[in-house]
Amino acid sequence: MSNKDTPAAAEPSVMAKAESVATVRADIDLQSTMLIGFVGKTEALDALLRKRDGSVIRVSRGDKTPVGTVIGIDGETLRVQNGGTVKVMRLPRS
Repeated sequence: MSNKDTPAAAEPSVMAKAESVATVRADIDLQSTMLIGFVGKTEALDALLRKRDGSVIRVSRGDKTPVGTVIGIDGETLRVQNGGTVKVMRLPRS
Protein backbone atom coordinates (compact mmCIF):
# COMPACT_ATOMS: atom_id res chain seq x y z
CA MET A 1 0.00 0.00 0.00
CA SER A 2 1.41 3.40 -0.94
CA ASN A 3 1.45 6.29 1.49
CA LYS A 4 -1.27 8.11 -0.44
CA ASP A 5 -3.63 5.17 0.20
CA THR A 6 -3.50 5.57 3.96
CA PRO A 7 -6.23 7.52 5.78
CA ALA A 8 -3.63 9.93 7.19
CA ALA A 9 -2.82 11.08 3.64
CA ALA A 10 -6.40 12.18 2.90
CA GLU A 11 -6.99 15.86 2.27
CA PRO A 12 -8.18 17.77 5.35
CA SER A 13 -11.39 18.82 3.56
CA VAL A 14 -12.20 15.18 2.77
CA MET A 15 -11.59 14.15 6.38
CA ALA A 16 -13.72 17.03 7.69
CA LYS A 17 -16.60 16.05 5.39
CA ALA A 18 -16.35 12.40 6.48
CA GLU A 19 -16.36 13.41 10.15
CA SER A 20 -19.38 15.67 9.73
CA VAL A 21 -21.38 13.00 7.90
CA ALA A 22 -20.41 10.28 10.40
CA THR A 23 -21.54 12.33 13.36
CA VAL A 24 -24.87 13.68 12.13
CA ARG A 25 -27.62 13.18 14.68
CA ALA A 26 -30.65 11.35 13.32
CA ASP A 27 -34.04 10.26 14.59
CA ILE A 28 -33.19 6.70 15.60
CA ASP A 29 -35.50 4.66 17.78
CA LEU A 30 -33.15 2.28 19.60
CA GLN A 31 -36.10 0.10 20.66
CA SER A 32 -37.13 -0.90 17.14
CA THR A 33 -35.57 -2.32 14.00
CA MET A 34 -34.38 0.57 11.82
CA LEU A 35 -33.17 0.95 8.25
CA ILE A 36 -29.70 2.49 8.44
CA GLY A 37 -28.32 2.20 4.91
CA PHE A 38 -28.04 0.61 1.50
CA VAL A 39 -25.08 -1.26 0.01
CA GLY A 40 -24.26 -2.80 -3.35
CA LYS A 41 -24.80 -1.97 -6.98
CA THR A 42 -27.92 -0.13 -8.08
CA GLU A 43 -29.33 -3.21 -9.80
CA ALA A 44 -28.66 -5.46 -6.78
CA LEU A 45 -29.01 -3.35 -3.64
CA ASP A 46 -29.00 -4.78 -0.15
CA ALA A 47 -30.16 -2.93 2.95
CA LEU A 48 -28.61 -2.60 6.38
CA LEU A 49 -30.92 -2.96 9.36
CA ARG A 50 -30.10 -2.18 12.97
CA LYS A 51 -31.96 -4.61 15.18
CA ARG A 52 -33.30 -3.82 18.67
CA ASP A 53 -30.31 -5.57 20.26
CA GLY A 54 -27.91 -3.23 18.41
CA SER A 55 -26.67 -5.78 15.90
CA VAL A 56 -26.63 -4.85 12.22
CA ILE A 57 -27.75 -7.24 9.51
CA ARG A 58 -27.46 -7.07 5.73
CA VAL A 59 -30.65 -8.13 3.95
CA SER A 60 -31.66 -8.84 0.36
CA ARG A 61 -34.98 -9.30 -1.39
CA GLY A 62 -36.65 -12.45 -0.04
CA ASP A 63 -34.85 -12.42 3.32
CA LYS A 64 -36.86 -12.75 6.53
CA THR A 65 -36.20 -9.96 9.06
CA PRO A 66 -37.57 -9.10 12.50
CA VAL A 67 -40.15 -6.83 10.81
CA GLY A 68 -41.16 -9.07 7.90
CA THR A 69 -39.95 -10.48 4.58
CA VAL A 70 -38.06 -8.10 2.28
CA ILE A 71 -40.11 -7.57 -0.90
CA GLY A 72 -38.29 -4.55 -2.34
CA ILE A 73 -35.21 -2.35 -2.05
CA ASP A 74 -34.88 0.73 -4.23
CA GLY A 75 -32.16 2.88 -2.65
CA GLU A 76 -34.64 5.18 -0.93
CA THR A 77 -36.91 2.67 0.76
CA LEU A 78 -37.02 -0.89 2.01
CA ARG A 79 -40.36 -2.66 1.71
CA VAL A 80 -41.19 -5.58 3.98
CA GLN A 81 -44.30 -7.70 4.18
CA ASN A 82 -45.64 -9.19 7.38
CA GLY A 83 -48.81 -11.17 6.77
CA GLY A 84 -51.01 -9.00 4.58
CA THR A 85 -49.36 -5.75 5.66
CA VAL A 86 -46.60 -4.01 3.71
CA LYS A 87 -44.35 -1.64 5.65
CA VAL A 88 -42.20 0.96 3.89
CA MET A 89 -39.02 1.79 5.80
CA ARG A 90 -36.96 4.94 5.11
CA LEU A 91 -33.60 6.13 6.39
CA PRO A 92 -33.78 8.18 9.59
CA ARG A 93 -33.96 11.92 9.07
CA SER A 94 -31.03 13.98 10.24
